Amino acid sequence: MMCGLHATKFYGPVYIGKVARVDTTRNVDFTVNDVHFEPDLRRGFSDPEVTPEWLYEAARINYSYAGSLSTFREVMNRQDDDSDDSDDSDDSDENDENETEDDTYDGNDNDKKDNQAPQQPPSAQPTKKTLCLQCRNPSNFLCSHCSGVYFCSASCKASSWSHFCLCPTWKKYTARRAPLSSFPSLDFSPLTTSSPFTTSDQPYRDFLKSLKLYRRGWWSVELDGWAGGLSGSAKDVDCTIRSTFSEGFCFENEEDLGDIGKPFPSSSPPLPPLNSWGDYYALRNIPPTSPAALLLHFPLTMYEGLMKYAEPQREVSKMLNKPLNIHIVGVEKELNFLDMFKELFLLFSPSNLALNLTFVVRGDMLPARCRSGFTFPHDTPTTKNSITVVSGTYNDSLDPNFDCGGKPDVVFAMNAGIYAYESWRFVVEYLEKSGCLGIFTDYNEYSGLNCASLGGRKCRDSLSVNPFRQPLALPVYSMNLPQFANGFFYVFNEQDME
Repeated sequence: MMCGLHATKFYGPVYIGKVARVDTTRNVDFTVNDVHFEPDLRRGFSDPEVTPEWLYEAARINYSYAGSLSTFREVMNRQDDDSDDSDDSDDSDENDENETEDDTYDGNDNDKKDNQAPQQPPSAQPTKKTLCLQCRNPSNFLCSHCSGVYFCSASCKASSWSHFCLCPTWKKYTARRAPLSSFPSLDFSPLTTSSPFTTSDQPYRDFLKSLKLYRRGWWSVELDGWAGGLSGSAKDVDCTIRSTFSEGFCFENEEDLGDIGKPFPSSSPPLPPLNSWGDYYALRNIPPTSPAALLLHFPLTMYEGLMKYAEPQREVSKMLNKPLNIHIVGVEKELNFLDMFKELFLLFSPSNLALNLTFVVRGDMLPARCRSGFTFPHDTPTTKNSITVVSGTYNDSLDPNFDCGGKPDVVFAMNAGIYAYESWRFVVEYLEKSGCLGIFTDYNEYSGLNCASLGGRKCRDSLSVNPFRQPLALPVYSMNLPQFANGFFYVFNEQDME
């Protein structure tokens, strides 16, 4: 399990081996030419020149096997349904599609997301408490070496040999908590990234209540979660209802809004580089006390991703005088504030780049009157910009080249967690076959690296910190890794300008 990833998740010590003519239980030496290979195989942690290629490809191969086994299981289930000649075969198929590969609940409803329903409703999920990695009982005892996971006792720690394999790597992850928690331009960030926020949702809930934002406007799903559209707050969301920036943010002090949502003058030159929240706040005249970044990380993450990784696609679109066609997959929480993405249109308007944003969601997450999808009216900076919502499973029930506004220039997924749901394999398969640029974000470095490994060495090496991550430390209930919404980028099929 050190060198490969497995779609099936296990609890406690598990031996996984391959039948061969050698003794598979022997200790494997992960040192070659005096270079030690740690589980994440990151540049700087090991030497890529001597790392066997199969180590880099192990995750991709395992994920492919998991997809084949899933397809086989679906076929066998359909055969069983046909033989039973039952009237509820459609329901059975639907349940199969909605199975998750990992029913572990880590306390963050959006960490495991895609366009499929969760395996169980939130009411059936465990209480949000820090849990022992080994036995899943409540615990507040951290691993003394890495401070990355919780144990309830010394015996559980001694039994957790699987963590022993990862402990040196996780120590490196936790050591990066301080720089990841640094947002010098935001006055509220020392509070929202402090230790209490890493162990419970309650401090953030209290913070929003103190600002009179809790469960208001675009903040309505910020804490109670989305959970595949089944949470109480999400059920009340009607994504077709339009909101102005003032109505969505609900700030009591209008100065906190700054110039967000206001068009730039038509003669404005291209924007200067935006490398941090400080740059953006200065550009939009937002005071450092404003908590706007706690929501704006969604459009600003897309802006950063397109600016950093999609230069060839942007230049081609401008040369052909056509909008950049972007498919946003795995959409859940974003449905609550589609109007917020108009700020993305405004940021690109000085460079004369228009965007077609197509959000791909499950049909049951849309109001009954528009289950097949809808398009926002043209009230964006130019009529070339558009926001469209379509329902279905990307590259399965939906053909990306025909059902989502045309062939994409970029596929974008925020807080993806590719290993969490089987339906992500359809997205991965499309990226592999089409060569289309895929830009993904994830919550923590460990999850991001594992998911990036599905794209091979180049994708793995692309993992980087997002400067527009949410300035909020999120709890991970069996781990203590630095975790931020849209925290890390990784990229499939990145192209260089020639």
